[in-house]
Amino acid sequence: MIIYKDAIDEIQSEILSDSFTISEVDDIVYEVNCPMVPHSSYTVGEEDEEDEEDENDEEKSKLSNAVISYFKLDRINMDRHTYVTNMRNYAVHVRNYIACQGSSQQEISDFKRNFQAYFKDKILPNFNDFEFYAVNNYVDNGMIVLLNHREDGTPYLIYWKHGLEAMHC
Repeated sequence: MIIYKDAIDEIQSEILSDSFTISEVDDIVYEVNCPMVPHSSYTVGEEDEEDEEDENDEEKSKLSNAVISYFKLDRINMDRHTYVTNMRNYAVHVRNYIACQGSSQQEISDFKRNFQAYFKDKILPNFNDFEFYAVNNYVDNGMIVLLNHREDGTPYLIYWKHGLEAMHC
């Protein structure tokens, strides 16, 4: 199994795993289809006693996004100006990170070009369609994960590929 950490976040929070379907898009982001599961499916320490089932029937009937629940991502509010400012800073942090990881000048140049194109062509025109998520200890330089829905209603998350660090477990 591969667990992905936020490479830019100071504490490198776990924010994704290959347990979910991941698709690379435009060599810059990963799109992750998100199954909807009963609200308590990813609750740590839950017991399966019959008495508790009766009390929790209503809660269990609620559905939650499995990825958001599992990695404890919190919804955050972002206006367009704040998001653009944040993403400019984030791009600099990621560029510095991949340079420190030994990426070539061509790879860094490709990252900058692909980041700008995706941001300008796919995020900004659809800004109002997104919800914004981050780890619960979010600081200004960590990754903001975007949630959107496909035409058929399937929720999916967008992660910046170069801002993730893979750990093989």
